[in-house]
Parts: sequence; C-alpha cells; structure tokens
Amino acid sequence: MLIKFPLKVVVMDDDEDICQIISHFLKNDPDLRIETFVDPKEACDYISDNDTDIAFVDINLTTAFGDQILRKLKSLDEGIAVVTMTADLNMITFKSCQNSGASYMLCKPINKSDLEGVIFSIKENFHNWNDQYQQLIKSRK
Repeated sequence: MLIKFPLKVVVMDDDEDICQIISHFLKNDPDLRIETFVDPKEACDYISDNDTDIAFVDINLTTAFGDQILRKLKSLDEGIAVVTMTADLNMITFKSCQNSGASYMLCKPINKSDLEGVIFSIKENFHNWNDQYQQLIKSRK
C-alpha cells in the first residue's frame, strides 16, 4: 500500500512550548499535517483512531515513560516512524529507544536543521517504499 502525502505527524511532549516550536518549524512543509498533544493518553488515543505516519515523543514525560509510549505506538502501527526527543541523552536512554523501535532521536533543545534533517530522511524513506511498492505491482502485471 502506498504511503500517502501529506504525512500525518503527531508531536507528544508535556511541554507545550516544545510542541509549538516543532509545529512552527514544520508548518510550512506542504508534505506534513501536524497535531500536538501534551497528554500522552490523548496522543495515543488519537494515533489509535487516526492513521499517523510520524510521531515525535518526549522520552521524559511527567505522566509516562517515553519508551513505554514508544512500544505502545509500535504495537498500534508498526509502520509509524517514531522520533524520540530528550534533553538527557545518555547511552542507556539511546539503547532503550533503539531497542524499542525508535527511528530517530533528537536532543533538546530542538534544532531546526536537525529536525528538518530527520523529516527529510523519513520522507525520503517513505518515497523509497512507495517506489519499491509500485515496482512490485508493475512486475506482477
């Protein structure tokens, strides 16, 4: 199945400012539709009910552990690209996120060029999957 653009993006951080910064940095990208959440339960409910392509997840949420949220998101939709975010990057956090299925990790404070680089990589990956899928369909005709 083709991945349809614009991509649906969820930003989940208990700091409303972080949600707004990410939304602001990405608002002019026509390939993205962004929803922000400060409550992880609301975000997970939204993702459960709506196709979501990319999720930005704070690892140190005050009401939940980000790696648990990450595993839940992967169980809801294995194809979702999850970008973890943390201000406290260490090897334990990095390995935990990697083992839980994170696609990328961003360090806070969020840098616009790093964010755009991650988005570029995810979009490129989705375009590659679409190309491969279309080639597979053509080869079966």
